[in-house]
Amino acid sequence: DGSRAGWQHPLFNVPQDVQREVLFPLLGDDLAISLAHLRRTCRLGNQRVSADISSIIDHQLIDKGIQRIISYDLTATNLLLRLLCFIDNGSDWAVWGPIINVAKHHGRVRDLPMTVTSNDVEGVGSRRLFDSRIEALRQLSLIGRHLYQSDNSSLRVERIDNEERLSG
Repeated sequence: DGSRAGWQHPLFNVPQDVQREVLFPLLGDDLAISLAHLRRTCRLGNQRVSADISSIIDHQLIDKGIQRIISYDLTATNLLLRLLCFIDNGSDWAVWGPIINVAKHHGRVRDLPMTVTSNDVEGVGSRRLFDSRIEALRQLSLIGRHLYQSDNSSLRVERIDNEERLSG
């Protein structure tokens, strides 16, 4: 039906702050459940939720002072939520700025900002594993694949014999 082309459900005309403060609580007590309900409503709902999460991630990158060293290329809502969790719970990311700049100068980082992809997010492991790591390993588990050693192998946080180790 041509008359519906470009039509948008009125739900998506609601200002985002009203969505967060009024609509999401009506959908459920837990924001994640609310987002899941909204995502399932339609393609536009999924796009809107992903855009909201991306906006929050962008603000987190700025607030943590890492917007010049980390960017991301993710579209799946679940990966965006995981990235948000990792950035938010990764502790003090700002210390990486000077370290990454020196690494870039010495050829240990290929591109800045380092673009986090689905492989990086999935490579971190579970939330439980992430939370169990010390701060530096939490952060390295996300960005280590972008740091290269002299033999061009990337750093990885691996679990060997129930211990976390850097390898590459």
